[in-house]
Amino acid sequence: MIWVILTESNRHKSLATYIYRAGWGIRLLSLVGFIFFISVVAGLMGDVHATKLIEGTLHNSYEVTLELKDSNFGIDNGSLILIMHTDGKYYLIERNTPAPIYPYLYIIPDEEIKK
Repeated sequence: MIWVILTESNRHKSLATYIYRAGWGIRLLSLVGFIFFISVVAGLMGDVHATKLIEGTLHNSYEVTLELKDSNFGIDNGSLILIMHTDGKYYLIERNTPAPIYPYLYIIPDEEIKK
């Protein structure tokens, strides 16, 4: 795929053509720069999505209300956002606007939920 892009860009003068014709130092520097750029963008997108999830505005966020068998968990009957359900446990956070820096995570086993 990259070979096709570089071959086709050889016909047109562009940054890809410059990288293609450059020495190994420029190619390595370009690759490292690209990986760094993707890492930074992925990190920023993760922060934005996490903030939207905690605020309940992310398109895939599920708000749940639980009735527990035992009320020792200290969960208020506020809005809870479902993060995931795995290995027989619910992972929930409280819905907050604005999103706190360190949100509190509730881990509740299936057997503790009445409905």
